[in-house]
Amino acid sequence: MKYLKIDTNFSFKKLSSKVDDILNKYKGDVSPAYAKGAKDRIDSRIPPKLSPFTVRNRRPGTGDLPLKETGKLYKSIKGTKLGLEMVDYGAEHQKGYPSSMPNARPVPARPFFGSEFVSEKEENEAKKKLEKNLKKGLMK
Repeated sequence: MKYLKIDTNFSFKKLSSKVDDILNKYKGDVSPAYAKGAKDRIDSRIPPKLSPFTVRNRRPGTGDLPLKETGKLYKSIKGTKLGLEMVDYGAEHQKGYPSSMPNARPVPARPFFGSEFVSEKEENEAKKKLEKNLKKGLMK
């Protein structure tokens, strides 16, 4: 009787022990591009425009650029090895939220972060690094 012997040059077991580290590295590689994309999106005048009421009630000299009145949100946007970081209320602006003023309309969503705002070049560079690290993690 003949037996078939198969040798491999990869190890799923080895990869499974490294996958969390590999994905965390990817997060760190791509997050600066997400931060840049978010800031570029804010600078591009995210629709919808501010209401005339909001513009009238802003402090003098702060202009009519949504999400940038004080600069606190904008300055807090950073890509770190843990991912995209910003002040908590950034997520509220992403989705929209009810106004705190009585009888006022809800504050509209102004999406400013996500993969659709990252340049294709930067995203592809991070994906290439991810692919390289996954292949490296598979090798025995």
